Amino acid sequence: MPGLLAVTAPRRTARGREKDNLIVYLMLSGNAPLSNSELKELNNKVVALFYQSAGTLTSAMRKVTESINTALLERNRSTTGRGQYALALLVLAVVRESQCTLLLSGPTHAVWVSEGQSRHIHDAALSGKGLGSSQSIQTYFSQVELHPQDLLVVCGKFPRDWEADLLNERPPASLDASYRKLTFTKGDLHAALIQAQPGNGTISILRPDLSRLRSDSTPPLPVPTIKESTCLEECPHPLVPITEDELDERADCAVHMIHPLV
Repeated sequence: MPGLLAVTAPRRTARGREKDNLIVYLMLSGNAPLSNSELKELNNKVVALFYQSAGTLTSAMRKVTESINTALLERNRSTTGRGQYALALLVLAVVRESQCTLLLSGPTHAVWVSEGQSRHIHDAALSGKGLGSSQSIQTYFSQVELHPQDLLVVCGKFPRDWEADLLNERPPASLDASYRKLTFTKGDLHAALIQAQPGNGTISILRPDLSRLRSDSTPPLPVPTIKESTCLEECPHPLVPITEDELDERADCAVHMIHPLV
């Protein structure tokens, strides 16, 4: 999904970034959105800047947010005469061991579902309108403690029916069951579904098989099969969808699973 990126720390980082896994969720709006190549270039610059930024985690995350805002603002100023613009909603998630630090800019949402509890992270008054329209930015920080099987959903728009699907989960459903339930929404669907698992700090990217999607005139399909998976670190096991029974056998494998919702 354009605008979604998840990376583990490279070998060389600034002091303080060595154990940080970075997830970038960027949702664009406006009449002149970035092309996929422009978006990829922007994401690459974001990753490089984050891992080159020493100091506190919050300062590094805010520096990344400012860089995205500057890039979009300069682009918008160059197209003002044609009435063209692009704005962005942003969620940054940094996972360090079991702690996940979130930055929200714009009226974005994050939902954390754990054993016996859940939390809807959203405050439009603090996170502001988004990026690309002003030199000043507003950011809203939050933290959650990730446990095995916890779910984290990030999105720009929060469908109404997700209130019951996510916030009433006790305990969190499996990844496939959650995916199936969330994709049946009638609202706008632009989100990422993340699941924490025991492991050694790798990230697995799961992609649905889009070839199985049908037209709007046909009933919804069950959960799309996984077409491919990519691990951003060397992994001792093949990265294929695994059942809950297999998790214990592969406890040294994937830690976080990023599932774009389509």
